[in-house]
Order: sequence, then C-alpha cells, then structure tokens
Amino acid sequence: QTKDSRVLARAIRDSVRSAIDEVVFIGTPPRYGLSFYLNTEVEAVTLGPRPPSAPPRAQPLHEELQEEEGVRLFVVPRNKLVAFRDQSRELGFTAVPRGGWRGLGFYEVQRSGASGAAPVRQATASGPPSGRLALARKEAWTR
Repeated sequence: QTKDSRVLARAIRDSVRSAIDEVVFIGTPPRYGLSFYLNTEVEAVTLGPRPPSAPPRAQPLHEELQEEEGVRLFVVPRNKLVAFRDQSRELGFTAVPRGGWRGLGFYEVQRSGASGAAPVRQATASGPPSGRLALARKEAWTR
C-alpha cells in the first residue's frame, strides 16, 4: 500500500467532490501530506482507549464527534468499519459512506435523524467560520 498522499488525495477528491475541513483517520496511520494536497487538517482518532501504537495526539472517537469542526471525512480501514459504525450509532451519529480506496472507506457522519451531510459551521457577523477551510469556502463567504 502506497504512502503517497497525492494518490490518496486524488481518491478522496474523486469520491467526495466537495470541500473538506478535516480528514480523520481511524485505526490507521494518518497521512499528514493530505493537509497540503487538500488544504485541510488531518487527525488520528481511536475507537477506544489510545493504544501505545497510536499517534501521540490521537483522541477517542467520542471526543472527536463532540467537536464542531465543519465537514469531516473519516478514513476507516475495513477491519475497523463495523466498530466505527457501531460506536458512531451508540453516540447518536450515522456514518454515511462517501467512497473508498484500497481497503479504506471514506465516511461523513451526521447526527442520527438529520438529513444531508455533517453540519457545517455558519459564518457569523464577526467573520467566516474558524478553522482551515478550502479556498472556495473562504471566497464564497467574502462575496
């Protein structure tokens, strides 16, 4: 399996076709190069207590889902998919498939009972949404 972030970035763009604020890797090493290719934040998340092999800053899924971070794409290996879906459901979210690549599934999450994709923070009177957003979103806000 290649570690070239360009190839994975292309697969994500082809699958999602919309701006992403954050790419979240679950149970697999994060590809930090995506930050450059997708102009997004990249994080690692665990499905339970942080194992010794997890990146030092990895947080549990339940903490990640409590944060309002715009559009998040979760990258989940096949062997973690059932646990990811189950845990998301237990926390009141639904995992919505958006595509995949080489044994990795791409998912957005939404609150159970909601329609559409995960909620995006709205601009306020004081300025655009915080966090790293794709250039297209920034331009749309300033129009």
